[in-house]
Amino acid sequence: MKNEHVLQGCAPTPLASYLKALDVLRKANAIAWAYNLTWYDAVYVALAEVLGYPLVTADEALMRKMRGHSVVLRLKDLAFE
Repeated sequence: MKNEHVLQGCAPTPLASYLKALDVLRKANAIAWAYNLTWYDAVYVALAEVLGYPLVTADEALMRKMRGHSVVLRLKDLAFE
């Protein structure tokens, strides 16, 4: 135990978490190709899909490319009162 160190919060992540992340990356890749998006934008869209939340954006170029995809919402279309 002389050379053993314990780092709190650095426990190994279960395999299921890695596989879920891999699923998100695969989905992002498919979205990037299908909608001609940067991989950066596609990861946000994929995460929104996987988590089951809408992606709210003010990025008009992203909105144009994602036309017809229900997970992406335009920020200015939302009413805040």
